[in-house]
Amino acid sequence: MTLKKARLFVNYVPVQIGDFVQQFIKSVIEGMLDSLKGHGQMGNINLIIDNDIVEITVGDDTLQLNSFVSNFVKNTVIGMVSSLRGVESIEKLEINIS
Repeated sequence: MTLKKARLFVNYVPVQIGDFVQQFIKSVIEGMLDSLKGHGQMGNINLIIDNDIVEITVGDDTLQLNSFVSNFVKNTVIGMVSSLRGVESIEKLEINIS
């Protein structure tokens, strides 16, 4: 079994993250999505936060988020990523989990 990896881009620049941070981010995002989608096994995940717009794609499905969920996801993810070394301001953020 191959573990999923998380890749992070902030303002179009890749951010190097170690295994612990990758797994932490992956676990948090998958936990939020499991609550939204209501099932355990997920395909590839692509999460984009561009200013106030949050877009999440799981496999081939783009999730429809209401404003509460969108803000919750945005604030949670921005909070995690802004704590990382080298991340100053975040205008656009992308996380790929595959």
